[in-house]
Amino acid sequence: MMMGETVFLAGAGLMGTDISLLYANAGYKVILFDISREALERAEKRVREGIDDLRRAGILRYENAYENIGYTLDISRSREADLAFEAVIEDVSIKRRLFQDLEKYLDRDSLFISNTSSYTITEIGRPLEHPQRLVGMHFSNPPILMKLVEVVGGLETSDEAIDRILEIGREIGKSPVVLDKECRGFVLNRLLYVAFVDALIRLEEGVKPQDLDHGVKNLGVPYGVVEGMDLIGLDTVKRILDNLVETYGDRYSYPKNILDDRIKRGELGKKRGKGFYSWSGGKAVIPVGDGIDPTRTVAVVINEAYRILDEGVADERKINDIYQLGVNAPVGIFEVAQLFGEEYLTDLLLGLYKEIGHPVYKPYIRG
Repeated sequence: MMMGETVFLAGAGLMGTDISLLYANAGYKVILFDISREALERAEKRVREGIDDLRRAGILRYENAYENIGYTLDISRSREADLAFEAVIEDVSIKRRLFQDLEKYLDRDSLFISNTSSYTITEIGRPLEHPQRLVGMHFSNPPILMKLVEVVGGLETSDEAIDRILEIGREIGKSPVVLDKECRGFVLNRLLYVAFVDALIRLEEGVKPQDLDHGVKNLGVPYGVVEGMDLIGLDTVKRILDNLVETYGDRYSYPKNILDDRIKRGELGKKRGKGFYSWSGGKAVIPVGDGIDPTRTVAVVINEAYRILDEGVADERKINDIYQLGVNAPVGIFEVAQLFGEEYLTDLLLGLYKEIGHPVYKPYIRG
């Protein structure tokens, strides 16, 4: 892949907009597509503001990188592109239909990339004539600041397509990690979303969001768990949790009213200026909290990490890298497990499982 090529990027939400800026900053021409004119107008404003984020991340190459981005409501402009990237709503039928439409305009050798966070590449690519060129490239949120890109192919994805994605990932300033096997949620989201389940259960128990988040931040990570849900978008969190429940069962089930009430009020998180927290200047306004013990959150994440390891999705080194790069943590998740002790964590989970009964706490660590 040579810089200077054109990317057709579908989806002008916060994630898609920031990713378009990463490509533009690396010298690619970007055509940002959406079906909503309002979304494109918000995106154009956002990419100008995003220059400061690139600068803070230490990866700014062009002060006027936003000039490499054009905006369109016309999907047929994809014929001008060398590759297509989707960051649309997390709905498999919409993703499939998008790529089927793109096949009408792009050459059969053009690369197709999905930023899906809760579907497999195989299931997205099932209706395509050329599924061998479809690859998953999952960014961590916020994509400008976080170094992680998880890369995975489907059953028919070619090795050449994976190699091209790795090249692109490095060109745009990221640290790509290739999974050994595809699964819904990749690695990062499976780890994050068990933490979200635990957080929602705790909120239903009456714990204040700021108390939970201050406790988690004491582990050295930049974002709290509730803050992370706001950052992603509560409507997106709900869709992804529902998709994970389809595959992994009730350990991803959650108290629905906690999310539904806010979603109905339009309090979706950062993208709407209010979720569990109010947002100002791109940052959550988090009240002072007591910083409760984060070990319960750590335990459910480690529990899921062992499941992922045993399923052969990634080896221990890759899972450590994904956790560390994906949440900007000081150490990997299995290194955290060693610090706490596996026996202690198992006993903690067993006690929680007996007390609460939710399968997210069912011990697996020594399974």
